[in-house]
Amino acid sequence: MLQNSVKLSIPFESLVESLKVLGFSEKYQIWKLLEKQIGGFEEELLEESPSVQSQI
Repeated sequence: MLQNSVKLSIPFESLVESLKVLGFSEKYQIWKLLEKQIGGFEEELLEESPSVQSQI
């Protein structure tokens, strides 16, 4: 399946305001997506930084 990507530039404040009107289900889906991506960033930091590893 081909996936096309679109890059958008949305001001942060507009994004925050848009989140306020979402229902629980949509907010939960966004939360899970962010949680997954943040976990990936944390893993990258651990792999790249010996000082972070030593602090743990």
